[in-house]
This record gives sequence, C-alpha cells and structure tokens, in this order.
Amino acid sequence: MTKNKDFVVPSRKQPFWKFVKKIFSIFLRKPKIINLAGEINNQALYLSNHQAKTGPLYLDMYYPKFHCMWGAHEMLGTYKERFKYLRDVFYMQKRGFSKAKANSKSWFEAIFNKYLYKGMHVIGTYQDARLKETFKKSLKVLNNDIGIIIFPEDSSNGYFDVLTKFNQGFISLALMFYRKHGVDLPIYPNYVNTKKKVIIIGKPLFVNELLSQGKSFEEVAEIFKNAVNDLYYNYIENNQYKKY
Repeated sequence: MTKNKDFVVPSRKQPFWKFVKKIFSIFLRKPKIINLAGEINNQALYLSNHQAKTGPLYLDMYYPKFHCMWGAHEMLGTYKERFKYLRDVFYMQKRGFSKAKANSKSWFEAIFNKYLYKGMHVIGTYQDARLKETFKKSLKVLNNDIGIIIFPEDSSNGYFDVLTKFNQGFISLALMFYRKHGVDLPIYPNYVNTKKKVIIIGKPLFVNELLSQGKSFEEVAEIFKNAVNDLYYNYIENNQYKKY
C-alpha cells in the first residue's frame, strides 16, 4: 500500500474482501460484460448509472479493472450519520419510502454499510468546501495507476433507467489531473443493469479535448450523460445485449 498522513491508497491484495465478494456472488450472479472500448486503461475514470442500491456493489464485484469509487461521505461517518442518510436521503427522498419503512431498513443496514463502503474503497464526496479532500485523495489514487468509478447522475428525485442530468465533479477532477500531469484522462461511459445481469463499457471520451473545442462544463456533462444513456438505448432497452 502507498501511504500518507491521512489516506491509504488501496492495495490490489484483498484476501478478506475477496472472500466477502464470493458470498455476495451467490445473490448477485456474474454478469455479461460487453466491452465496446477495447483495452481499458487503469488510470482512468469510469462513469456509470447507479441503479439504486445494487449497482455500485455489482460494479465492485465484476468490473474488469481494479478501482476506487466515489460515494456519499455520510456512509463513512458515525452510525447516526449513516442511519440518517439512509433513512432521510436514500430511502425517503430518493426511493419514496414511508418513514416507517425507511426506518426499518436503515437501522440494520447502517450497522454494516460502513464496512461495505470501506471494502469497496469508497472515497467520500461532499457538497461543500471539503470536496477538495475528495479531489486530493482521487488524484493520489490516479497517480498510483488506479481508476475511479463515479456515479455522476443527479439522483435527488430518484434513480431512473434514463439519466436526466450529470453533476460536474468528474469534469473538475479530470481537468485537475490534466493541468498537473498534461494527461487527458480517458473517461469511459458505463451502463449497469443487475436485473438483466449486464455491464456495458463504452468507448472513452476526454474532458480536455471537449473543453478545448469551446464547450462549457454543462455541455461536457451533457455529452457524457448522453453517452451513458446511449448504452441503455442501444443495448438494454431493445435487448441487443442478448446477442453478445
């Protein structure tokens, strides 16, 4: 492991987590992976839909590249913080559950989800000035030739098959990396569907290349959102994934 004062870059050697994933694989069977990108870089960003609760775990178990993930910082906090986030945000706001149902699910999940997030190498994200810590840790991960899975969809009103808006944090991260190293990170659009057991990996796009064409952050986010949605339209909606 590569270590600094406040952050440890994950090791590819994870005997205990590999054992845990074998248990999860009983319930989440191995998907069909459709790779439209060819060779996939280690040092890259992988954008994906979230698909409620199971998408991140599915990607952690079966994505063909070792990676970290971005996720809500509350889920790495105290039990009270995890419980409140699960109940108020994830289940009530995003899933539309009643308070009673959200309570019943959150009190138990909040016990072990912290360890699940740590096993999945989640880097906590923020909606305030602390986001700079997310970028700092992310750059350290990328510098160690490890990619990052990011779920940029705006899920404030729930999770949908067709994504409506992308948040722009991944653009800022890619631009920071370019300014620091002169490398335009490949950013791969992905679409995951756990019910149909398929992960689709699209061809990479490049943030600095798009920005240099005069496009705004909003336009770049829209381009990436459309690239992820195209994977849904072209392979999931019409069941084309079955041909692979």
